[in-house]
Amino acid sequence: MSSVTRAADGTVTGNTYDKYGSRNPVVRLMMRTFDRNLQDLFVSTEPSSLLDVGCGEGVLTQRWAAALAPQRVVGIDLEDPLLAAEWRVVNMARGAYWRELGNTPGHVNHFSKAAIVELCRRHGDVIESRSPFPWTMVLVRV
Repeated sequence: MSSVTRAADGTVTGNTYDKYGSRNPVVRLMMRTFDRNLQDLFVSTEPSSLLDVGCGEGVLTQRWAAALAPQRVVGIDLEDPLLAAEWRVVNMARGAYWRELGNTPGHVNHFSKAAIVELCRRHGDVIESRSPFPWTMVLVRV
């Protein structure tokens, strides 16, 4: 089940598609791979604080906050209108958001791996990057 949340002015603020609890076997496989890769990166770093850029609904940010308490954990997810024109094929391939032409309502996630790694390099030391389809994860020490 998927629905969209909107601000009082009608602006899309997010979607409530439960990718973590999906019964779709493709989504379940993708989420297991995503979670395994992210957990590997988390465990390998032993962070004293954490910034989750692109945290979406904040599900994982909450998990990390509990694991790292009382250290600081912050999650942010900002929309950049300049990014809204590229990568939507994965949503279409999994049969999602056809009416929106693959755009996930309320989310902007249109970076190539090279672009997001380069952006991260400008702000810290890139320790490792991974690409469990369709995501890109970059571990950056700042």
